[in-house]
Amino acid sequence: MMEVERSPLSNALSSTADPPGNKKKTVVFVSYIREEREQAMEFVNALKDADLGLEPWIDTSIRPGQVWENEIEKAIQTSRYFISLISSTAVQKKGYTRKEFEYALNVMKQTQQRKKIIVIPVRLDDCKIPYSDLEKIQFVDLFPDWKAGFEKILDAIELGDNLVDGQQFMFRKRFNRFRKLANLIRRQPDINITVDPSELSTLLQQRSTINTDRKSVTNPHYTKSYVPYSSSSLLSRKGSNDGQLKNPTGITIDRTSTYLYVTDKDNHRIQKFDSTGRYIAKWGSKGSRDGQFDNPTGITIDQATDHVYVTDKDNHRIQKFDSNGNFITKWGSKGSHYGQFDNPMSLCINMIDGCIFVVDSNNHRIHLFIPRDADVRIRDGISAFSSRNYDEALKFFEQAIKIDQSYAYAWNNRGACLYQLQDYEEASKCFEQAIKIDQSYAYAWNNRGACLYQLQDYEEASKCFEQAIKIDENYTYAWNNRGKISIQKGQYQVAIKIFEKINKIDHGNIEALNYRGLMYYFSHESEKAVACIDEALRIDPRDSDAVYFKNFISEDILKR
Repeated sequence: MMEVERSPLSNALSSTADPPGNKKKTVVFVSYIREEREQAMEFVNALKDADLGLEPWIDTSIRPGQVWENEIEKAIQTSRYFISLISSTAVQKKGYTRKEFEYALNVMKQTQQRKKIIVIPVRLDDCKIPYSDLEKIQFVDLFPDWKAGFEKILDAIELGDNLVDGQQFMFRKRFNRFRKLANLIRRQPDINITVDPSELSTLLQQRSTINTDRKSVTNPHYTKSYVPYSSSSLLSRKGSNDGQLKNPTGITIDRTSTYLYVTDKDNHRIQKFDSTGRYIAKWGSKGSRDGQFDNPTGITIDQATDHVYVTDKDNHRIQKFDSNGNFITKWGSKGSHYGQFDNPMSLCINMIDGCIFVVDSNNHRIHLFIPRDADVRIRDGISAFSSRNYDEALKFFEQAIKIDQSYAYAWNNRGACLYQLQDYEEASKCFEQAIKIDQSYAYAWNNRGACLYQLQDYEEASKCFEQAIKIDENYTYAWNNRGKISIQKGQYQVAIKIFEKINKIDHGNIEALNYRGLMYYFSHESEKAVACIDEALRIDPRDSDAVYFKNFISEDILKR
């Protein structure tokens, strides 16, 4: 992470500044068994992303033709830390894993005065530490709270020279507090990622089997379950004014559960609400031009792209919009041939491959529409991106751009990959290209601002975030980034107002509550700080940041 310009707060945290770019990386040897490879890779990737100059080493680094045992020994000899991932499965397993443990412990004993190698046992589940020598060393649990456990490991690595064989991890509390505060304050701006990786992995696990010739579709097995729900009226206002409805026939919600989209049939329009029912925007009027409707009925949103699709029933067509109601394209006309409709009523999207199913009512059939090649490349890119395979994802997004140079969404996704690869200048150019294609593309404005922030051009970054907010005043990513810019400048009162705005948009945004509490604390308003943290803990009692801040602020108040 690039070091931020000094502010009153960051001066107080100067001891936690990022290491210079030419500093030699610290090698961390990670031992695991094959059965735990997936968790090991997740752990290694987290170490790489920790911005502590760490170079994790695992056995996948061994090249064909090399002697496995020799490479293991070389790696341990050059390592500063030896982290053993231990599980119930590993305890029962015999073989080279035990030799790695014993070798590392021997090296540590021989170099104890120089502290050359430090062993950190890490438990993946509730298992017994299998080696007597390791029982002297305090272990770390990555369960039940992975985030809290990983934070302890980073603490141990940063304060490694203070660890002595046989002692528990004793951290200098004041230093540790400020390091955590620094990490929170100097956290990277939010870049709007196409699909949340956890969400995509869930979709992939639930995917239906679709034949490559697209002639038949096999539906997944569904199990019926009946759950009692309490009843309440979220939207119940008949009329034609903003937020009022006349014969609504369709509804959908975006992937973040932030916005509802409703087909307001007799008013010939689409209305957008937040998840509490508050009116946000509308588009459409009666007619047959682009963006107009004649009795719209069905509506769905593509969870991968946030594009909104509407069945324009009496115009016998489908219309496609972005999430702000900007018209993108349309297809269909009245008739019974392929691609024609007679009163299309509803539609849905297969979230895996983007195929669109349309109920063609008076033709008594279901239409299947297959996405164009560019969209297929986009979805392949999203799948690679979710696996953190950014180089592979980059290739797919570039292929989409070759197919359609004017595809702003593909340019945005290419930039997202380059951002993750820390090529901020090239990423910024991609977002700039997306903006040239679509000036109202709030995500691209926000993402370009994130790149400029990393390049330390804070003024221009702030302008980009502000432009994103002008386009969508409820865009919490951009508001959050504006707040971070204010923190970086030491403008704590401004930051407080920004995070208050985020909580008005999203009442349950715990990160905004934590930031507000932190800013109140540094503004010497401890009671307000505690109130914010208490609200965060009410929403999620296990949030590690909120728990930490609560303890820190309460202890500091007692000292006064």
